[in-house]
Amino acid sequence: MNDCSQLTEPMSSAVSDAQITLKALNDKVATLSAGSTRTNTLPTPSTSSAHEVTVDPDRSCNVILFGIAEDKDRDVWKERVQKSLDVASHRDASVRDVFRIGSYTDGKCRPVIAKLNSVWDKRIVLSGSWRLSRNDDLKGIYINADELRELRMCRTFDRVKFRAVANKTVSELNGVLYVDGSVVFSLVNGYVHKSASSGDQASAEVHNG
Repeated sequence: MNDCSQLTEPMSSAVSDAQITLKALNDKVATLSAGSTRTNTLPTPSTSSAHEVTVDPDRSCNVILFGIAEDKDRDVWKERVQKSLDVASHRDASVRDVFRIGSYTDGKCRPVIAKLNSVWDKRIVLSGSWRLSRNDDLKGIYINADELRELRMCRTFDRVKFRAVANKTVSELNGVLYVDGSVVFSLVNGYVHKSASSGDQASAEVHNG
C-alpha cells in the first residue's frame, strides 16, 4: 500500500496543479474570441460569452516540441525528437506516437506532437526540458505541454509579466503587455518584436509558451 501511495501522490499533485492553473487562467481566456486570430485587441466580456476552459483528455500525455528541423525522411526528425525527449527525461523515453501539426511551408518549422505513455512520463519530460539548453546539439529546441493555444498564451503572458515587473515599468491593456512603454506580448499574436530599421511591429511565433 505504501508503494502504491508513493506512485499516486505525484500524479495527484500534477492533476491538482493543473486544476489550479486552469481556474486562475479561466477569466483571462474567457475574453478571447474564438474567431479572433489577427488583431491586437480582445472583445470585452459584454460582447463575448464567457466559457469554461477544458483540456481535451487526448492531450493528457502529450508534449509539443518546437525547433525540430523539417526533413523529407520522417525517421530523421523522429530520431531527433526521441533524442530530445531522452535528454529531457534523463533516460530512454517511451513514446507512443509522434506527428507534425500544420501544413508544410518552405522556410518554416512545424511543431511536433509526441504522445508519451503516461502523465507521469510527461511531467518528467517537462520538468527536465531545461537540459536541452545545455546540450549543444539540441539548443533551439523547446518542449512544452500540449495545451489549448489560449492557455499557453496566457501562461506565457503571465511569465513575461512576472519577469519584467521587478525592474521595469509594466502595464497591460486588452490582452497586450507593455514593458517600458513598448508592446512585448499579445494574447492573440504572441511575442512582438520591433523592426530594427523601421520600428514596425511584427508578431512572432511563441516557442516557449
